[in-house]
Amino acid sequence: MRYIVTTLRGLEVVVAEWLREKLNAEVELFERYAGLLRLTVDAHQQAVLDAAYEIDRAVPILAECEAKLETILPTALKVAGEILQPHESFAVRCERRGEHPFTSQQVNEQVGAAIKNELGNPVNLDYPDKVIRVEIIDNWCGIGYDFVRYHKYLGKWDARELLRKVCIVQMPYTGEGSKRVGIDIGRAVQTFEVRQYIVAPAQPTPLDEILPFLEGLHEGIQSRYSIQKRAYPFPVRQTEVVVYELFQAVRLKRGQPETVLIHTDPLGKPFAQIRDEILDAVKRAKEVVILAGSREGLPVGLMRACNFVVDLMPKVTFATEHVIPVTLSAIANSWREQKDEIL
Repeated sequence: MRYIVTTLRGLEVVVAEWLREKLNAEVELFERYAGLLRLTVDAHQQAVLDAAYEIDRAVPILAECEAKLETILPTALKVAGEILQPHESFAVRCERRGEHPFTSQQVNEQVGAAIKNELGNPVNLDYPDKVIRVEIIDNWCGIGYDFVRYHKYLGKWDARELLRKVCIVQMPYTGEGSKRVGIDIGRAVQTFEVRQYIVAPAQPTPLDEILPFLEGLHEGIQSRYSIQKRAYPFPVRQTEVVVYELFQAVRLKRGQPETVLIHTDPLGKPFAQIRDEILDAVKRAKEVVILAGSREGLPVGLMRACNFVVDLMPKVTFATEHVIPVTLSAIANSWREQKDEIL
């Protein structure tokens, strides 16, 4: 059986030795393509994967051909006819190494269209039953399959059920390192895809003091968003960012119906103590507003405007860029534990 094996760059020699020793495999390395091996071995897919922890993927190759579209299409169609059962959904994934007059996306589209038209199987790019893999290395092409890697999101709860309700109101971080903190916060709010992030200075702030934070915030959101769009098999929403004076932002949010305001501060009650009350309020709310300070901390008077004042971890003060991940993780994981009752 022929396999294409991938590993981290620089570990291909180690993997090759393990495969030769454990499975007596014939292994071919590629000087131009680090982290890539092609092997011939009398072993099933799981045995190849189990041969070394360094292996990321082992793709069984069922047919080989020249790396030209006119030869790839009929070869891939033949393989699809062998592995796809009637009505099973599929996706095509092409990994291309080298220079070719076509793109990987063109391979995906043309092979997918040929299989759908000839066999009638439906395309499912998000949760396919099976994946047709087209592995191209210079002038060589191998067609195989991959259904060992079950989709990492399949059957899991979608945390965005909660996060799409969330608005973060946070004081800006100014001074030394403000752009770096802004980048970290931007990546955090976009990672969670919160509905809105409000930069909320408590008093007039000179532009040159707040600008590095805003630039970092924008950079962090954009960098994380671009990764999510490439990596996620579902639509990604970019977090909205606005600037609003802190006290007026709180008044605005407090005036909205079915809104819960949560103040994070060491003066509050431990999260575990009021968790059930918070979750019950979150269940009924249309919007969950979380207030977070910066290096100065939130004004104490705002506690009177909030439904809850919570100490996330008694005797531990979090860095500014850590408040959002810690708060949302605590609420989201508790929400999941009680989801059957909440929903």
